[in-house]
Amino acid sequence: PASRSGVCRCQSGHASEQGRRTSNEDALAFNDDLQDAAFGDKLAYYAVYDGHNGSDAALVCSRIVHTQLLYHRDFPAHPERFFAEGYARADALVTAACEKSGATAVTAIVFGSTLFVANIGDSECILVSRSDTAHAHAHTHTVLTVKHLLESDEERQRVQELGGMVVFGRLFGSLQVSRAFGDTEFKKPGKEYVSIKPNVATRPLTRTDQFAIIACDGLWDKVSYDDAMREAARLKEAGKTPEEVARHLCQLTLDRGSTDNVTVIVVYFLWS
Repeated sequence: PASRSGVCRCQSGHASEQGRRTSNEDALAFNDDLQDAAFGDKLAYYAVYDGHNGSDAALVCSRIVHTQLLYHRDFPAHPERFFAEGYARADALVTAACEKSGATAVTAIVFGSTLFVANIGDSECILVSRSDTAHAHAHTHTVLTVKHLLESDEERQRVQELGGMVVFGRLFGSLQVSRAFGDTEFKKPGKEYVSIKPNVATRPLTRTDQFAIIACDGLWDKVSYDDAMREAARLKEAGKTPEEVARHLCQLTLDRGSTDNVTVIVVYFLWS
Protein backbone atom coordinates (compact mmCIF):
# COMPACT_ATOMS: atom_id res chain seq x y z
CA PRO A 1 0.00 0.00 0.00
CA ALA A 2 1.13 3.54 -0.68
CA SER A 3 0.87 4.41 3.01
CA ARG A 4 3.43 1.75 3.82
CA SER A 5 5.77 2.34 0.91
CA GLY A 6 5.87 6.05 0.12
CA VAL A 7 8.78 7.52 -1.81
CA CYS A 8 12.16 5.84 -1.41
CA ARG A 9 15.41 7.74 -1.89
CA CYS A 10 18.76 5.92 -1.86
CA GLN A 11 21.99 6.97 -0.16
CA SER A 12 24.99 4.72 -0.65
CA GLY A 13 28.60 4.35 0.38
CA HIS A 14 31.27 1.88 -0.62
CA ALA A 15 34.68 0.55 0.37
CA SER A 16 37.19 -1.80 -1.25
CA GLU A 17 40.32 -3.28 0.31
CA GLN A 18 43.12 -5.22 -1.34
CA GLY A 19 43.78 -7.25 1.82
CA ARG A 20 46.75 -9.59 1.62
CA ARG A 21 46.43 -10.16 -2.12
CA THR A 22 49.09 -8.76 -4.45
CA SER A 23 46.42 -6.67 -6.23
CA ASN A 24 42.74 -5.76 -5.99
CA GLU A 25 40.81 -7.54 -8.73
CA ASP A 26 37.38 -6.24 -7.63
CA ALA A 27 35.41 -3.46 -9.31
CA LEU A 28 32.10 -1.77 -8.61
CA ALA A 29 29.46 0.52 -10.07
CA PHE A 30 27.04 2.79 -8.22
CA ASN A 31 24.61 5.62 -8.87
CA ASP A 32 22.08 6.79 -6.24
CA ASP A 33 19.95 8.71 -8.71
CA LEU A 34 20.37 7.97 -12.39
CA GLN A 35 18.92 11.00 -14.15
CA ASP A 36 17.35 9.87 -17.41
CA ALA A 37 13.92 11.01 -18.55
CA ALA A 38 13.47 7.68 -20.34
CA PHE A 39 12.93 5.89 -17.04
CA GLY A 40 10.12 8.06 -15.72
CA ASP A 41 10.79 7.14 -12.09
CA LYS A 42 13.60 7.27 -9.55
CA LEU A 43 16.34 4.81 -10.45
CA ALA A 44 19.44 3.71 -8.53
CA TYR A 45 22.00 1.11 -9.59
CA TYR A 46 24.66 -0.82 -7.64
CA ALA A 47 26.97 -3.67 -8.58
CA VAL A 48 30.03 -5.50 -7.24
CA TYR A 49 32.25 -7.51 -9.58
CA ASP A 50 34.76 -9.93 -8.04
CA GLY A 51 37.50 -10.65 -10.55
CA HIS A 52 39.70 -13.73 -10.86
CA ASN A 53 42.75 -14.41 -13.04
CA GLY A 54 43.21 -10.66 -13.29
CA SER A 55 41.06 -7.55 -12.98
CA ASP A 56 40.22 -7.03 -16.67
CA ALA A 57 36.80 -8.72 -16.66
CA ALA A 58 35.65 -6.97 -13.48
CA LEU A 59 36.69 -3.57 -14.82
CA VAL A 60 34.91 -4.11 -18.15
CA CYS A 61 31.80 -5.29 -16.28
CA SER A 62 31.78 -2.13 -14.15
CA ARG A 63 31.62 -0.05 -17.33
CA ILE A 64 29.12 -1.95 -19.47
CA VAL A 65 26.78 -4.31 -17.61
CA HIS A 66 24.35 -1.58 -16.51
CA THR A 67 24.02 -0.36 -20.09
CA GLN A 68 22.76 -3.80 -21.14
CA LEU A 69 20.24 -3.97 -18.28
CA LEU A 70 18.75 -0.51 -17.85
CA TYR A 71 18.23 0.10 -21.58
CA HIS A 72 16.90 -3.38 -22.30
CA ARG A 73 13.47 -3.33 -23.96
CA ASP A 74 12.00 -5.40 -21.09
CA PHE A 75 13.24 -3.15 -18.26
CA PRO A 76 11.62 -2.93 -15.76
CA ALA A 77 8.56 -5.04 -16.61
CA HIS A 78 10.22 -8.46 -16.98
CA PRO A 79 13.21 -8.82 -14.62
CA GLU A 80 13.94 -12.47 -15.45
CA ARG A 81 14.20 -11.51 -19.10
CA PHE A 82 16.14 -8.25 -18.89
CA PHE A 83 18.66 -9.71 -16.44
CA ALA A 84 19.19 -12.96 -18.39
CA GLU A 85 19.49 -11.29 -21.79
CA GLY A 86 21.36 -8.27 -20.43
CA TYR A 87 23.92 -10.44 -18.66
CA ALA A 88 24.37 -12.57 -21.80
CA ARG A 89 24.90 -9.52 -24.02
CA ALA A 90 27.33 -8.00 -21.55
CA ASP A 91 29.22 -11.30 -21.35
CA ALA A 92 29.71 -11.33 -25.12
CA LEU A 93 31.42 -7.94 -24.78
CA VAL A 94 33.47 -9.08 -21.78
CA THR A 95 34.71 -12.28 -23.43
CA ALA A 96 35.63 -10.34 -26.58
CA ALA A 97 37.75 -7.95 -24.51
CA CYS A 98 39.22 -10.31 -21.91
CA GLU A 99 41.18 -13.38 -22.87
CA LYS A 100 41.49 -15.19 -19.53
CA SER A 101 39.97 -13.29 -16.62
CA GLY A 102 36.47 -13.65 -15.21
CA ALA A 103 34.26 -11.99 -12.63
CA THR A 104 31.35 -12.92 -10.41
CA ALA A 105 28.64 -10.27 -10.10
CA VAL A 106 25.83 -9.01 -7.93
CA THR A 107 23.55 -6.30 -9.30
CA ALA A 108 20.94 -4.34 -7.37
CA ILE A 109 18.53 -1.90 -9.04
CA VAL A 110 16.04 0.27 -7.19
CA PHE A 111 13.29 1.47 -9.52
CA GLY A 112 10.65 3.55 -7.75
CA SER A 113 10.02 1.42 -4.67
CA THR A 114 10.95 -1.95 -6.18
CA LEU A 115 14.29 -3.68 -5.63
CA PHE A 116 15.61 -5.97 -8.37
CA VAL A 117 18.65 -8.14 -7.60
CA ALA A 118 20.60 -10.58 -9.76
CA ASN A 119 23.82 -12.50 -9.18
CA ILE A 120 26.20 -15.01 -10.68
CA GLY A 121 28.89 -16.70 -8.61
CA ASP A 122 29.32 -15.97 -4.90
CA SER A 123 28.89 -12.19 -4.70
CA GLU A 124 25.72 -11.54 -2.71
CA CYS A 125 23.14 -9.07 -1.43
CA ILE A 126 21.07 -8.98 1.75
CA LEU A 127 18.13 -6.69 2.51
CA VAL A 128 17.79 -5.59 6.14
CA SER A 129 14.39 -4.64 7.52
CA ARG A 130 12.94 -3.58 10.85
CA SER A 131 11.44 -6.55 12.63
CA ASP A 132 7.80 -6.61 13.68
CA THR A 133 8.81 -7.77 17.16
CA ALA A 134 8.37 -5.72 20.31
CA HIS A 135 12.08 -4.83 20.37
CA ALA A 136 12.53 -1.29 19.11
CA HIS A 137 15.86 -1.98 17.38
CA ALA A 138 15.33 -5.55 16.18
CA HIS A 139 16.10 -6.30 12.55
CA THR A 140 15.74 -9.20 10.15
CA HIS A 141 17.58 -9.94 6.92
CA THR A 142 16.55 -11.47 3.62
CA VAL A 143 19.19 -13.04 1.35
CA LEU A 144 18.29 -12.09 -2.23
CA THR A 145 21.04 -14.07 -3.96
CA VAL A 146 22.23 -17.66 -4.44
CA LYS A 147 25.82 -18.91 -4.26
CA HIS A 148 26.86 -20.61 -7.52
CA LEU A 149 29.69 -22.85 -6.37
CA LEU A 150 30.75 -26.28 -7.57
CA GLU A 151 30.25 -27.68 -4.07
CA SER A 152 26.51 -27.28 -4.82
CA ASP A 153 24.92 -30.54 -5.98
CA GLU A 154 22.86 -28.73 -8.61
CA GLU A 155 25.81 -26.83 -10.08
CA ARG A 156 28.12 -29.84 -10.01
CA GLN A 157 25.51 -31.97 -11.79
CA ARG A 158 24.98 -29.30 -14.47
CA VAL A 159 28.71 -29.17 -15.20
CA GLN A 160 29.14 -32.94 -15.21
CA GLU A 161 26.21 -33.43 -17.60
CA LEU A 162 28.09 -31.16 -20.04
CA GLY A 163 31.16 -33.39 -19.70
CA GLY A 164 33.05 -31.19 -17.29
CA MET A 165 35.14 -32.49 -14.40
CA VAL A 166 34.88 -31.26 -10.81
CA VAL A 167 38.07 -31.92 -8.85
CA PHE A 168 38.23 -30.96 -5.17
CA GLY A 169 35.22 -28.69 -5.63
CA ARG A 170 36.74 -26.83 -8.58
CA LEU A 171 36.06 -26.90 -12.30
CA PHE A 172 38.86 -29.02 -13.81
CA GLY A 173 40.64 -28.40 -10.49
CA SER A 174 40.86 -24.68 -11.29
CA LEU A 175 37.77 -22.49 -10.84
CA GLN A 176 35.59 -22.60 -7.72
CA VAL A 177 32.58 -20.65 -9.04
CA SER A 178 30.30 -22.11 -11.70
CA ARG A 179 28.75 -18.89 -13.02
CA ALA A 180 30.64 -15.75 -14.00
CA PHE A 181 31.33 -13.17 -16.66
CA GLY A 182 34.34 -13.91 -18.86
CA ASP A 183 36.25 -17.17 -18.32
CA THR A 184 36.29 -17.77 -22.07
CA GLU A 185 38.22 -21.06 -21.80
CA PHE A 186 35.21 -22.58 -20.00
CA LYS A 187 32.59 -21.31 -22.47
CA LYS A 188 32.60 -23.28 -25.70
CA PRO A 189 29.47 -23.78 -27.84
CA GLY A 190 27.43 -26.50 -26.15
CA LYS A 191 30.01 -26.72 -23.36
CA GLU A 192 29.26 -23.68 -21.23
CA TYR A 193 30.76 -25.09 -18.05
CA VAL A 194 30.72 -21.58 -16.62
CA SER A 195 27.18 -20.24 -16.97
CA ILE A 196 26.08 -16.64 -17.40
CA LYS A 197 22.49 -17.32 -16.26
CA PRO A 198 21.76 -15.20 -13.16
CA ASN A 199 19.64 -15.85 -10.12
CA VAL A 200 16.98 -13.10 -10.04
CA ALA A 201 14.92 -11.72 -7.14
CA THR A 202 12.28 -8.98 -7.12
CA ARG A 203 11.22 -7.31 -3.88
CA PRO A 204 8.66 -4.50 -3.43
CA LEU A 205 10.14 -2.20 -0.79
CA THR A 206 8.18 -0.83 2.17
CA ARG A 207 9.03 1.54 5.00
CA THR A 208 10.21 -1.39 7.14
CA ASP A 209 13.10 -1.97 4.69
CA GLN A 210 16.10 -0.06 6.02
CA PHE A 211 19.20 -0.86 3.95
CA ALA A 212 20.97 -3.35 1.70
CA ILE A 213 24.49 -4.77 1.86
CA ILE A 214 26.01 -5.75 -1.49
CA ALA A 215 29.40 -7.46 -1.37
CA CYS A 216 31.79 -10.01 -2.81
CA ASP A 217 32.67 -13.24 -1.03
CA GLY A 218 35.58 -11.46 0.63
CA LEU A 219 32.98 -10.22 3.12
CA TRP A 220 30.63 -13.20 3.31
CA ASP A 221 33.37 -15.81 3.80
CA LYS A 222 34.26 -14.29 7.19
CA VAL A 223 31.19 -12.26 8.22
CA SER A 224 27.82 -13.99 8.49
CA TYR A 225 24.63 -12.40 7.21
CA ASP A 226 23.53 -11.92 10.83
CA ASP A 227 26.81 -10.30 11.86
CA ALA A 228 26.79 -7.96 8.87
CA MET A 229 23.18 -7.00 9.61
CA ARG A 230 23.80 -6.33 13.30
CA GLU A 231 27.01 -4.33 12.76
CA ALA A 232 25.49 -2.22 10.01
CA ALA A 233 22.25 -1.59 11.92
CA ARG A 234 24.19 -0.60 15.05
CA LEU A 235 26.30 1.90 13.14
CA LYS A 236 23.37 3.28 11.15
CA GLU A 237 21.43 3.92 14.36
CA ALA A 238 24.54 5.66 15.76
CA GLY A 239 24.38 8.11 12.86
CA LYS A 240 27.17 6.66 10.72
CA THR A 241 27.11 7.17 6.95
CA PRO A 242 26.79 4.28 4.47
CA GLU A 243 30.47 4.76 3.57
CA GLU A 244 31.51 4.48 7.22
CA VAL A 245 29.48 1.29 7.53
CA ALA A 246 31.03 -0.15 4.35
CA ARG A 247 34.54 0.65 5.61
CA HIS A 248 33.76 -0.96 8.96
CA LEU A 249 32.52 -4.17 7.31
CA CYS A 250 35.63 -4.35 5.13
CA GLN A 251 37.86 -3.97 8.17
CA LEU A 252 35.83 -6.54 10.13
CA THR A 253 36.45 -9.27 7.56
CA LEU A 254 40.17 -8.43 7.41
CA ASP A 255 40.35 -8.51 11.23
CA ARG A 256 38.81 -11.98 11.10
CA GLY A 257 41.64 -13.26 8.94
CA SER A 258 40.44 -12.80 5.38
CA THR A 259 43.23 -12.91 2.81
CA ASP A 260 40.88 -11.98 -0.05
CA ASN A 261 40.00 -8.69 -1.71
CA VAL A 262 36.85 -7.30 -0.11
CA THR A 263 34.40 -4.85 -1.67
CA VAL A 264 31.19 -3.65 -0.01
CA ILE A 265 28.38 -1.28 -0.99
CA VAL A 266 25.87 -0.22 1.68
CA VAL A 267 22.62 1.39 0.51
CA TYR A 268 20.32 3.23 2.95
CA PHE A 269 16.64 3.47 2.00
CA LEU A 270 15.36 6.90 3.02
CA TRP A 271 11.57 7.18 3.12
CA SER A 272 9.38 10.26 2.74
